[in-house]
Amino acid sequence: MIKLEIEKGIDIMKSFDYKTILKWILPILICLSSFCMVAQKTSTPKFHEQSIQYLDEKRNTVMTLAASSAAISTAITILPGDTVVRQL
Repeated sequence: MIKLEIEKGIDIMKSFDYKTILKWILPILICLSSFCMVAQKTSTPKFHEQSIQYLDEKRNTVMTLAASSAAISTAITILPGDTVVRQL
C-alpha cells in the first residue's frame, strides 16, 4: 500500500512539467516588473515633458481657430439678408 502511494507520487513528479510553470510564472514576473519599475519611471512629469509642451502649443492653436471661427460666424450673421424675419 505504501509502495503504491510512493509510486503515485513519483508519477506525479514525472508529469510535473517545467514548461507549464514557465507559461504561468514568466507572464506574472513580466507584469510585476512592469508595474514596479516601468510605472515609476513613466509616471513622472519629467518623462512626459515634451508631450505636455506639444499639447500646450496645440491648445493655443485650437483656441485661436475657435476664436476666429466665432468672429467669422458673427460677421456673417450681421450681413443683411442672412436672417429671415417672418411677419405674422
